[in-house]
Amino acid sequence: MHEILQKRVFNAPDVCLNCHRRIRVERDRPERQYSTDASTSESKWARNRKTTTVAYGPADAVSNAKGIWCDCGVEGSYVRIWDDEPLPEDENQTADVNAEQFRRLVQATIRILEDKGITLDRQAFASHALQARHDGDCVTESLSAGTSHAIVRVSEASRRRVTA
Repeated sequence: MHEILQKRVFNAPDVCLNCHRRIRVERDRPERQYSTDASTSESKWARNRKTTTVAYGPADAVSNAKGIWCDCGVEGSYVRIWDDEPLPEDENQTADVNAEQFRRLVQATIRILEDKGITLDRQAFASHALQARHDGDCVTESLSAGTSHAIVRVSEASRRRVTA
């Protein structure tokens, strides 16, 4: 897997692992109303109100039932409801992530990487990711292939501009 994709999307606390949208935003000045034992890393993030809702879900105790839910239906940034499996060779089976869902993941991944300051060739990212998925790769490896080709292509173009 590409290092940038791993760090900026899959391991990021502000990105939903299920749909690759931003679910938390970093606050400039965290406001503390009470003196608690919350660490700085826990207090600097706030939920992104455009993509999340506060709702009630199943829990053992009533106090644990309230949570922040992404609009895609998962609670928390490290929850995913689809399996990251290669495309099945048997045509009668279906993949957890169909072609339309994968296109949305590609678009969201491009958007989140650009929001995080990564310069990409969007066309190269999308074409290589879609081709890798069509060839049977899993979702993660397909997105990684798109990231690798998009960043390499941009850096080659910038080197040509500098030397010309």
